[in-house]
Amino acid sequence: ASRQGEDEKVGPTCRGKHSSKSNAPAFGAVGMMAERGVVLLLLLCSSQTASALFGLEGAGGTFRYGHIFWERVEGNEVQFTIQAAFTRNVDTSYFKGSAVDGFAQTGDNIIMTGRETPMFDFGDGFEQRMDRLEMTVIAYSVRENWVLGERVLAGHAYPTPNNEGREGFSSKPWLARFTGCCRFGQLVNNADSPWVLTAEVDLQKALASPRVGVLPHISVPSTAFKDPFTSSVILNGPSFRVPAAAAVPQAERCDRRVKLWELEKPWTVGTAGGFKMDSSVELPFEGQFSTLDAMTCCSKAASCTPEDAGNNRVSGGCFFRLLRSDSQQRLLTVEGWVRVAQAEGGVVLKTGKGAGKMCDMAKKGVCDVSLLQVHVNSTHITVGHELYDPDSSAWMLRTVSFAVASNLDLLAELNNAEFYTPSDHIQNKWVHVTVVRQTNTIWRAGSGLNYFEHWFSTYKVYVNGHALETQRYPGCSRTATNPGCAGRAGSTFYGFEGDRDTFDSGESNLVPGPRLTGPYADGDIDVVGRCLWNNEQDANRACVDGFGNETSLIFGMFDGDMDEWRFWSGERSQTDVQSWFQRPLSPMQSVYYGDPTAGSGVLLMANYNFDWDRSQLNSCEGTDLEVGCPFSTLMPVFPADPAEKWTAKANGDVRFVETGTSRLMFYESGELFQLEEGGVIRFKQAMPIPVGLYQVSVRVAIASGMPRVPVDFIVEVLNQDGFAQNGPLGVLGDALCNIPGQPCPYNTSINMFAPTLNVSGFIAAVAEGDEDHCDVGSFQTRTARFVKGDQQAGLLNANSFVYPNRLRAYAGFEMSLTFMGMDSQMRNGVRDAVDTQVGFSIGPAPAYGRFSTVRNTNPSSMRMEWTPCSVDVTTLLCVEAVDRHIDRNRDTVERSAASQSKCVALQVEKDPAPMFMGDKARTVSYIMGRPTSFTLVALEHNSLDDIEIEVEEGELPPGAMLTHAVHPCLHCVNKSVTVSWTPGEAMGGYTATIRFKVEDTGGDCAGAMGQSDMVEVTLSVAKCRYMVQKDMQLQELAAVFGMDWIRLWSLNSMEPSLNHPDYLVLANPAQVINVGHNYRVLAGAEPLERITTRFGMTMKQLHDLNYDLREATEAPEGARLCVVPNSCTGLATTIYSGLQFQDNRFLTDAAPVFEPQTAQ
Repeated sequence: ASRQGEDEKVGPTCRGKHSSKSNAPAFGAVGMMAERGVVLLLLLCSSQTASALFGLEGAGGTFRYGHIFWERVEGNEVQFTIQAAFTRNVDTSYFKGSAVDGFAQTGDNIIMTGRETPMFDFGDGFEQRMDRLEMTVIAYSVRENWVLGERVLAGHAYPTPNNEGREGFSSKPWLARFTGCCRFGQLVNNADSPWVLTAEVDLQKALASPRVGVLPHISVPSTAFKDPFTSSVILNGPSFRVPAAAAVPQAERCDRRVKLWELEKPWTVGTAGGFKMDSSVELPFEGQFSTLDAMTCCSKAASCTPEDAGNNRVSGGCFFRLLRSDSQQRLLTVEGWVRVAQAEGGVVLKTGKGAGKMCDMAKKGVCDVSLLQVHVNSTHITVGHELYDPDSSAWMLRTVSFAVASNLDLLAELNNAEFYTPSDHIQNKWVHVTVVRQTNTIWRAGSGLNYFEHWFSTYKVYVNGHALETQRYPGCSRTATNPGCAGRAGSTFYGFEGDRDTFDSGESNLVPGPRLTGPYADGDIDVVGRCLWNNEQDANRACVDGFGNETSLIFGMFDGDMDEWRFWSGERSQTDVQSWFQRPLSPMQSVYYGDPTAGSGVLLMANYNFDWDRSQLNSCEGTDLEVGCPFSTLMPVFPADPAEKWTAKANGDVRFVETGTSRLMFYESGELFQLEEGGVIRFKQAMPIPVGLYQVSVRVAIASGMPRVPVDFIVEVLNQDGFAQNGPLGVLGDALCNIPGQPCPYNTSINMFAPTLNVSGFIAAVAEGDEDHCDVGSFQTRTARFVKGDQQAGLLNANSFVYPNRLRAYAGFEMSLTFMGMDSQMRNGVRDAVDTQVGFSIGPAPAYGRFSTVRNTNPSSMRMEWTPCSVDVTTLLCVEAVDRHIDRNRDTVERSAASQSKCVALQVEKDPAPMFMGDKARTVSYIMGRPTSFTLVALEHNSLDDIEIEVEEGELPPGAMLTHAVHPCLHCVNKSVTVSWTPGEAMGGYTATIRFKVEDTGGDCAGAMGQSDMVEVTLSVAKCRYMVQKDMQLQELAAVFGMDWIRLWSLNSMEPSLNHPDYLVLANPAQVINVGHNYRVLAGAEPLERITTRFGMTMKQLHDLNYDLREATEAPEGARLCVVPNSCTGLATTIYSGLQFQDNRFLTDAAPVFEPQTAQ
C-alpha cells in the first residue's frame, strides 16, 4: 500500500548504466526443456506478443525486490508464494493500472516482467509451463517508484518430503529457484545483473518456511543513526535489520522467532571444478559428433537426429566442426573462469586424445592432435593448435602468447585490493579468459582440382574483458602504412595472399593451421591426416576417423580451479564479453540461446558451469553444496537435455570447490556487508558510506539446519550525518547533505531533511515474568500487548517495541497503531506544512488491515486497524515516512527522501479464556444471624475483551444479594461478584452448591464463540449457633427458638457475656451463642418422630433448627442434629445399646432393660 498523494507527478523512466553497452536479449515464446529440475517458465507476454521486452528495450533493469516462502498443504504437496517488486512507472503496458497516474496500485493485477523471462524451478524434475505470470499488487510507492506484487502458485506435489540424495549422501532439501533478469539499473552493486532466489524445502524438518517483512526499498544514513530498537545512536556505521518470523502456528512462543540469518549470494553461482596436473574432465567426440550425418546436420536439418532437428545449428556435429574448424565454421569464441595455483600454470582447455583411447598405428599421432589449446600461467595466456610439419614428419604446436602486463587497465584491476591481493600476476586469482579464433583459407583452383590449399588462424585474448597485446598487435587495414602495421596487412603464405583485409586491435598475426596444406585429391585423407574437399559432403567426411572417434574436448591438466566455460559459434565482441562475463546465462530463455547480441549470428553451442547439481557425485562426506566431493560425470547447462552424448567424464581426482566470491567474479556483495546477530546487516566500509543504492540478498531460517528461504531488496544510503544536529529545530540525524565530499542528489533549499517516523499505540509492556521474553542472540527481546485505549490519557510511544520486539495481539480483537511522520523543513521560520508534505510507504499489510487516509500534511499521521483471526502466528508490517517537496519556482516536485523504516511484529495469540482466581471448588460457612459475604474474582488477560459473571447452576439462598464490580487493570479485564447473605433463625443446617460462570465475548471473527470458566461454591450454615442481634434480651432470644430463658442461659453457661441472666446481650456485637445441643445419630437411620419424642420437641422446632431435615422422615446414620431437650416433655429414660465395658460385657447384659416412661 502507498499512502501518498494522488496528485504525485510521475518521473521519467530510469536508464540502466549498462544500457548503451550491448543490445538487450530478445525473448520470444520458445520451447522449454527441463534441465534436471522442475522448471516453471513464467513468460511475460502472451503467445501473440513477439517479445517480453515490449516497452523495456531502452530501460535498465527494473527488478528491486524478491521473496519466496512456502507452506505444506497436505502430504508432500507444497504451496509457494512469490513476492516481487519492480520499477513502477516503466513505459510498458504490463504495469498499467487503476491509479490516477495510470500505473498500478494495490489490488490491481499486473504481469510480472523484466529484461529476461522469469522462471520458477521446483527442483524435482517435473515440467510445467505458464504463458503469463499475473501478480496481484499488494503494495506500491509512488515516491520511491516501486510496485510489489504477489503470486500464489498452485500446490506442487514433491515425490518425497525432501531430496533424498544420492548414494552415500544424507538427504538434502529440494531447491526451488526463482530466476530472471535484470536487477535495478541504478544499483551501486550488481546493476542490470540477473537474480536467482533459492528456497529450501524439507518437509521432514518444517511444515512451512519463515516469512520476511522488509520493505523493497529502505534508507539508512551514510554515518551513524538512531537504532529504532534501542533509540540510541549507533557509532560504528549504518546497519539495518531484516525482520522475519514463522508464518504458521508454533507450539512455543519463542519457537516463532527466526534465529538464523545468512548473507546470500545475489544469485546461485554454485560450485567450481578443482583440478590437479593428472586430472581432467573429458567430452569424447563419439559418433554423435563426428559421423557424416552428424556433421551434415549442422547445415542440413534433414540429416539430423530427432533431438537435433529443431536446433541443427547448435547440434553435436556443428560443435565438432567448430572446434575442428572448416571453411563453414570459421569463428570460435571460448570463455571461462580459471584460477591457476602454481606460477607455471598449465593447459586449462584443449582437444586431443582422450583417456584410454588407442590410436590406429597407420594414423599414429593424428588422434593426439590438439586442434585448440589454451595454456594459462601467472603472466601469460598462450593459445594455439598443433599442425603437421611435412619437413620434420611430426606434429608441431603453433602458438601465440599474450602477456597479462600488456594491458594497463588489467594491471590496475589486479592491484585493486577490493578485488584481489595486489600484484601484477594472476596466480591464485580468479580471472575470466576469453579466446577468439578466426580461421582463414586460401582457395586453390585449376587443372580440375579445386580445394582450400592453405589454412591459417588468428587469435584474440581478453582477461576480465580487457584486450591483451594491443601494442604488439595493433589494428591495421590492408592499406595501412604506419610502421606498427608492417607485416600484418596483406600477409601471405606459400606465395598466396590471405583473405584478410584488416586486423583488429589485439588480434594476433596469422598462425598456420589448424589444417594442413597440399594438393591432394578431394576428400583424401592420408596417414598424417591431411584434409581436403571441394564440396560439403567431402568436407563433412574429411578427417572423421582421425579427428573424431579418437578425440575429446578436455578440461583440466593443471593445478587450480575453473568455472562457467562457454563455447560460441561466432565472435563475441569485447563489449559483449564485458557485459556478460560476470553474469550467468539462462540459455533456454531465448531463441538466441543466451546470446545478448540478438541477430549477430553468434550462437551458444555449449555451457559447462561445474555446478554440483549438474553432476554425478562419488560417495563422500559432503558439506553444503558438496564442496570437496569428487565427481565422475558432468552435464552441461546447455544443451539442456543432452541425454548421454554431451555428458563429460572425470578422470583422476576432480572435486567440487567453492567458486570465487569477490566483487569481481559474478557478483558484488562479499565486501560490502557483514552479518551480526539478530538479523542485523552492517556496512563494512569505513564511514561515511558512499551514497547510492545497494542490493542485499539474505536467507533466513527458524534455526540452524532448518530450511532457508531468500529475500532480496535495496538499501539506499543517504547523504546524512547521524552525528550532526544541523536542523533548525535541533532534530538529530535527519538533515540531508551535511557530509562534505559526498554527492548530494537533493536541492537542499527545497529538501533539507529526511522525515522522521514514530509509532504509537495503546500498548503496555508485559511483566518480566511473562514467558514471552525470548533470547535472540545475546540480547533478550521484550513484548508489549495491546490494551484498551484511554482516549484521555492518549497514545503511548511504541518505538521501543518495534522489531525484534513483539506486540501481542489477540485473534478476534481489533488492534490499532498510529504512524506519525514529520519533516523539519522550514518555511518563514516555522515548520513547513505548505510545500512540504509527508506520506508513507507500507510493505505487505495484514489481510483485511485498514489504513486511514493520509492527507499529505506535515506532520502527517496514519492509523492502521486490524482484527486478526489466525492464531499462533506473527505478522510483520514495515512502514517508512516519505517526504514530498514542491519547488514552486520551477513547478516541479523535488526528489523525495525517506525515514528509516520501522517494522512491528504483530504476534497473534489465541484469545485467552477468562479464569476465576483461587480454587475451583470452595465452601463458605455461615452462622445464623451473622452477615457473611464472599467474592469471586475473574481475570481476562486480553484487555480488549470483556467478561460477564453469572450464576450458571443452582440458586442463591433466600435473601442473598449478588453485586457486580469492575476493577482497574492495564493488562487485563478484572471483574468480580460478591454474594452477601445473613442466614435467618430457621436456616441452621442449610447447605447448597452454586455454580458460577465467567464468559468472554469470543471476539469478532466468524464462528468465534465465547470461552468460559466455572467455580463451585458450597454454602453451609452451622447448626445450634446464632449471632446475637443488637438490643436483644435473653428471654426475647429464647422465644425465637421455642425455649425458655433458663434453658438458653444454661446452654451458654461458659459464655462470659451471659454470666447473669439479666444482662442485655450487647457486650460483643458479634457475640455467637449456642441455641441447642448437638446430637449425632449413631447406628442406623433414626426416625425424626422418635427423636422429637425422646427430646420432648415439636416437629416444627426440629425442622427450624435443622433446615436439611425439612423434607425428611428420618435422620441417616452419622447425621448431626441440633436439638433443644425439654425435661418436662422428653423421655424420662433412654436406651444405651452397644456400649461395651472392659470385661467385654454390654450394658444390656449387666442390667435389666428399663422400659421408657414418660416423665411426670
